[in-house]
Amino acid sequence: MDELHPLRCLVAAVDAGSFTGAAKTLGVSQPAVSQKVKSLELAYGQTLLIRNRAGVQPTMAGQVAYGFGQKIGQALDEMRVELDSLQGTISGHIRITAGQSLSQTYLGEVVIALKAQHRDLKVDLVISDALIDLEKDNVDFAIRFGSPGQGRGIGRKIGVVQSVLAATPAYLDRAGRPHSPRELQNLDFIQYRDDTEQAMVAVTYEGQNLSVPVTPSLTADHPNLIAHALEKGLGFTKAPLYFVQNFLDSGVYEEVLPGCRPVPKPLYLVQREEVHNTARAKLFQEVLIEKLATAPGISISPDLRRMG
Repeated sequence: MDELHPLRCLVAAVDAGSFTGAAKTLGVSQPAVSQKVKSLELAYGQTLLIRNRAGVQPTMAGQVAYGFGQKIGQALDEMRVELDSLQGTISGHIRITAGQSLSQTYLGEVVIALKAQHRDLKVDLVISDALIDLEKDNVDFAIRFGSPGQGRGIGRKIGVVQSVLAATPAYLDRAGRPHSPRELQNLDFIQYRDDTEQAMVAVTYEGQNLSVPVTPSLTADHPNLIAHALEKGLGFTKAPLYFVQNFLDSGVYEEVLPGCRPVPKPLYLVQREEVHNTARAKLFQEVLIEKLATAPGISISPDLRRMG
């Protein structure tokens, strides 16, 4: 028996909660869906769906069949996407997650470039500083600072990110410019809520790595809120160089204690195992590396830079 179509009918019925809903999804008649599921039950000798006035519900055997049906359907869809890529058409669906500052800047450019090159490719950008579980949340790619995180997924270090200590000149005129790292604690520190460093900043200064105490006076959970607090002269902050370079160049911000910079953080690309080495994964990595290589303060690994 050809089991692929009956399995698709089973999956559609469970997802829709009824044979009628499954028929609309598949573009066939309701009796055809019912008949295909019945043939599957006869082939395996088990009841897979319980039919009642409320619709259909899977039995334990039905849940097993549903799980395998989903995987088979996804594999067939993936095969179709990969076959299309051999003809130069990149399609399918990818979900990307990254923190707020990168998503608002260079990752947004990556998404636009992907869509401009391949109209059939569907791209979702999940903006979150949390370490999202790729499998649980069905996310294909994560760009992370500091650590690749835990759980399933193929992680690779693709570079390092340099941050900077910044404030407005007006604030430093009023509060005083520090002459050594320990004088940083005399200034008001604007803390990013999800930063793992609390009341301390790891910096490099005169060839040494130091852990410098700071005095948090305000905690914000969004980069734009921190930028607004800086503009109001409420203190200084630690920010990725790619996020503030334009403000430094224009004189809106000033680097606090030049020569004293936060210790660079490694930059990781984590991929869900199911999409690793697919055509769209290779495309995403190429475009990502190309865009990040132009970002101030982001140093891409030499072997990957040659790919971009």
